Amino acid sequence: MKKVISFFAAGMLLHAAVFAQSLTILFENGQYALNEQSKVDLLNLIASNSTIETEWSIAGHTDDVGPKPLNEKLSQQRALSVLDFLIKNGVDDSSTSVLFFSCEFSAELLKSNK
Repeated sequence: MKKVISFFAAGMLLHAAVFAQSLTILFENGQYALNEQSKVDLLNLIASNSTIETEWSIAGHTDDVGPKPLNEKLSQQRALSVLDFLIKNGVDDSSTSVLFFSCEFSAELLKSNK
C-alpha cells in the first residue's frame, strides 16, 4: 500500500490523503523558518510513516498581505524549508514533489473555505 502525504494552505496545512492524518504548520508573517513545534510534528509524521511507502507532496502558500513578488518567493521558501527538513530527516527526495502557489490563489482558496 502506498501512502500519499500532501502539504497545503496559508501557513501550510499538512494532511495525509490516506489514514486521515493532519497537522498545521504555521509560519510567522513574512517568514519561512520552521518553528520548534513544527519540527517536532514533522519528525513524528516521518516516524509514523517510516514503514510505509510514502509520497510527499508539498505546496507552499502565503496570504495576500504584501507585494505579489515577495509572496510568491515566500511561498517557495516555505515549501522548500519543509522539503529540506524532510530530506535531512530521512525522507527520500525521489518520493517528494513541490508546488508553489501565488498569494492570489491562496487568498481565493482561503475565502472559499470560510
